[in-house]
Amino acid sequence: MRPPYLQLVLLLVVIMNSGAAHAGEWKRFLDEDGVKGYTRSVRGSALYEVRSTIIVPARIEVVGAVLRDVEGLKRPGSSCLEARLIERQDANHYTFYVAYDFPWPVSDRDAVIQVVNRYDLDKGRVIADLRAVSHPRLPRRKDRLRITDLRSQFVIEYISRERTGVVYTSRADPTGHIPTFLVNRGSKSSLKDNALDLRKAVKNPVYVRAAASSSDAALVERFTSDPRKLTRIIERRLGELISDPALVARLVADRRVLGELTGGSGRVGEILLHGWGSYESKAEAVRVLLRALLAGRVPAAKLDGFVADRRLIGRILYGKGGDKAVATLLAGGHRQQKGGG
Repeated sequence: MRPPYLQLVLLLVVIMNSGAAHAGEWKRFLDEDGVKGYTRSVRGSALYEVRSTIIVPARIEVVGAVLRDVEGLKRPGSSCLEARLIERQDANHYTFYVAYDFPWPVSDRDAVIQVVNRYDLDKGRVIADLRAVSHPRLPRRKDRLRITDLRSQFVIEYISRERTGVVYTSRADPTGHIPTFLVNRGSKSSLKDNALDLRKAVKNPVYVRAAASSSDAALVERFTSDPRKLTRIIERRLGELISDPALVARLVADRRVLGELTGGSGRVGEILLHGWGSYESKAEAVRVLLRALLAGRVPAAKLDGFVADRRLIGRILYGKGGDKAVATLLAGGHRQQKGGG
């Protein structure tokens, strides 16, 4: 039986802040059933870092309820031997113990995990930081290897009221003498299955009911009911993808683009989420945004050629005159429409 999504989060080392100076470029190796998976090498380590981006058909507070359920880790048929809360300061600060069954001849593993959840309301997301800690009441057991080098972070992001994005990045180091190629293989192969497990879990009525009465639900309702707040969230997210403030301002000012991002199908928001992946995924997100902005305003053939220009996409991503190119294209389209009319 494959481990559920939360077990992956706890078994893998999730490092959302790894800089380019310490790691290679992301390369996509998975694009199936709405799950995109990426790998990259890390300087000084033979272990891959892996990342996935997914859209979950549930409210953001429901996803939060699933991820907070420590005792839920020990589900029938899972590899979790033990999962229990040790200390809880509040809903966003707690410590728990977890242990997993590893197939013979590998020893079982355990860890003491400290969790801190924080809200980034400016960008409509929640960030969870997890790290392994020592605890005086939980000495190491002879029959289990203790995972001590574990720092993790994952993000759940508002897409629409009924859709949530989940991004996590991980590098597995389960300690002990497991061959590196097996660790890398396991990290990659589990991404899709664990994403699908999360999608299944959010349909559980227990989590839906718990989320409906949570403080998270009230918080989300407050910022989603204000169109100005949603617009600012979108503007900040676009700024993470596009290093061209003028183009970001143009996109946010366009009603069609903004409508797609705040109240439409969620497709553009989904593309932005997948922009957390490889350069190709970021370029794809820019192309979708450009089409939403320019469709019907310039001839279709010219638009196709424009978004296919890889050098242009690079300039847009790195803030080197992309908006000027868009303005020039729009001016040409207006002149053609006027002359042809």
